[in-house]
Amino acid sequence: MKSNRRAIAISIITLSAVVIGITVVALLGHIKLALWGLVILAGLVLFTRLLAPEEVWFKAKTKKLDAAFLMGIIILLLLTIPYAKLPSPI
Repeated sequence: MKSNRRAIAISIITLSAVVIGITVVALLGHIKLALWGLVILAGLVLFTRLLAPEEVWFKAKTKKLDAAFLMGIIILLLLTIPYAKLPSPI
């Protein structure tokens, strides 16, 4: 029980550090690198979701729906990367 809590705490701290790191990279102006970081992070979440048992994950409906939603996010992020350095239309 104690080791399970420790693993959860470590994973939360690691995920928070990764998200903060991606945010810092984006704020420093490396937008393409930050988008690649988001794609990799979403891919790792998808991989974890597919391997985790049903009862240990917050789920929308089913594992297939979660995986399809994450794949959609990954594909949309990948489509935006080539346009990351274009000037803003606003």
